[in-house]
Amino acid sequence: MKYVFKDGVCFVRVKGVVYDKTMQVLVKYPKDGNDKVFTIPPDITSIEPGAFKKNKTLKEVKFNGSVDIIKEKAFKKSKLKNIIIPKEVKCIEKAAFEKCTKLKRVDMEDGLSEVGSSVFAGCTSLSQISLPSSLHQLSSLMFAYCSKLEQVVLPETLEEIGESCFAECTELKKLKLPSTLRTIGETAFVNCLSLEEIEIPQGCMTIGKAAFRGCATLKSVRMPDGLHLMGDDMFTDCAALTEVRLPDDLRDLAEMTFHGCSSLASVIMPPELESIGNFAFSSCISLRDLKLPGSLKTIGEGAFMECSSVQNLELPEGVESIGDKALKNCKSLKTIALPASVKAIGSNFLDGCERLQSVFVSKDSFCESYIRQSPYKDLVKYL
Repeated sequence: MKYVFKDGVCFVRVKGVVYDKTMQVLVKYPKDGNDKVFTIPPDITSIEPGAFKKNKTLKEVKFNGSVDIIKEKAFKKSKLKNIIIPKEVKCIEKAAFEKCTKLKRVDMEDGLSEVGSSVFAGCTSLSQISLPSSLHQLSSLMFAYCSKLEQVVLPETLEEIGESCFAECTELKKLKLPSTLRTIGETAFVNCLSLEEIEIPQGCMTIGKAAFRGCATLKSVRMPDGLHLMGDDMFTDCAALTEVRLPDDLRDLAEMTFHGCSSLASVIMPPELESIGNFAFSSCISLRDLKLPGSLKTIGEGAFMECSSVQNLELPEGVESIGDKALKNCKSLKTIALPASVKAIGSNFLDGCERLQSVFVSKDSFCESYIRQSPYKDLVKYL
């Protein structure tokens, strides 16, 4: 044992490891050494920020049952292969194990209640993780870029999945969301390229922006009727998604929700839907069956742009405005019916609808006047 001083503070060094003078705080473990396994001494309650950061030799660290907090970046970029977080640990701060590229397995015992952001982000070898039932929230970026992570069993107590929590987990295939879940954060599963199906539990009420964007193999999604808030870009570029039933309680479909879902052929709209956001279905080239609800009032810019398989479309009475390019390049569109309730239509509304044969309007309506001044003036027919 050796006492050392830094900036007037006394520390204790034992076999190269630095502790505070009470021997309750592990301050710093040497980056280079011969040990592959290290057992934390008795009475240590805290592992300080960066304590094991960039260590090149250790493969395993064994806890003693007294540590209750692992502070930020404590093991960042170390070469650990496995870690067991015992029940005594209540808090792991942000980036504690970030970029531990050799880490393959993590076991967390019940007791852990607080986890900071990016705790396991960039652990590119991580394939197995067990989460404790004491954990109610998964933090932002918690498993982001864990490219070998295939399956995670989520605790039945979980209420929130944080922003970008599983972002870029390209091998994640199966994930059962617990019934306790209430919120899915922005980009939570963005670019999870192997995720094939997801069922949103009944109690979930909010899903953030781009939560499933780029999930290229996602084929099936089940959404509960209680879901009332869906962020922009939610399923953008989910190229394998074939059919969707939107929740009954949804009033506003966000921008670009299904943009680029090239296999999407059928959508069941909620009965009380009032608005379809900008580019919500743009480039859904397989979309054929499109029955819009009578509650609809607003169709946003480019909402159905390049939906090249839609052949017939009837807008319900009650629609008041249609945005720019709303049906641009719908190359298979043959007929469209525009109700008398429409009072505003944006520019380039029907540009590129090269097979259009009939535009049905009410006599002396705003739509008749609009179409009479367009390149489709000779296609006017009356409802």
